[in-house]
Amino acid sequence: MKLKLALLALLAGSSLVAQAQAPAAAPARAEVKAEAKEAMKAGEVATGEKPAPAKAAKSTKKRAEVKAEAKEAAKAGTIPAGEKPVTGEAKK
Repeated sequence: MKLKLALLALLAGSSLVAQAQAPAAAPARAEVKAEAKEAMKAGEVATGEKPAPAKAAKSTKKRAEVKAEAKEAAKAGTIPAGEKPVTGEAKK
């Protein structure tokens, strides 16, 4: 009799604990659809066989600075072109 009473108390206690640990409410279907639509517009969702595009990094240099550096590198021979090997050393 004591065994049955102990098992019944254990069962009741475990069910109370299980109910107390219920997960939080899931988002509504409309919320999930809105989030998916925003992600599609932002290009964050992979479609078909192509992966999701990576976000482009912003440059800290002005266009004129980049063009001047490229011109110098081409003059110094540090930019490979076609099958021609690199002749100069890159800046470090």
